[in-house]
Amino acid sequence: MTIADLVDDIVLDVPEAPLMTIREAARWAQREFCDGTNAWRDDAKVVVTGRTGELAAKAGAEPVRVLAVRDGGATLRAGRDYRQGDALSVTFGRDPDAPIATVALRPARGHDMPPQLLAHWREALIAGAKYRLLRMPQPWREMELAEQQRRRFAALIADALKTTSLGAERGTARVRPPRFI
Repeated sequence: MTIADLVDDIVLDVPEAPLMTIREAARWAQREFCDGTNAWRDDAKVVVTGRTGELAAKAGAEPVRVLAVRDGGATLRAGRDYRQGDALSVTFGRDPDAPIATVALRPARGHDMPPQLLAHWREALIAGAKYRLLRMPQPWREMELAEQQRRRFAALIADALKTTSLGAERGTARVRPPRFI
């Protein structure tokens, strides 16, 4: 799936909107979706200078947050072994050897998510783009529909965050301890 496929799906509900405006709304929805979830993850090399490391960002992507850091074979603990000061840097409590970070990414401005992620999160991205379009001060403005799409987008972001955190399991994250009789 490409951004053009998303635009084709959205244009049916907002036919008066120019295609470039719809494309920009779809790109905005991708960035907002990735900011609110950990849907796009990848490993990033950490270029270390002393105890500070810079994340080597993937082309067309911006790091949002560090999810985990591995040094050698050990997993480092956030807040104790490392701290993330901003989206692109990590400060270590000790000198690391060759850290690798798992980071949540979002598309850089003017870029898109990978096609498989666009296809997987299509429904949420369409809802976000419709929300953005329907609240613009243009002839196609419809605030009630925009609010409905905003709620749907927020609900789909929450579902995606749960799915990316817990996997595709059903039910809650709480586990009951076994009862012994």
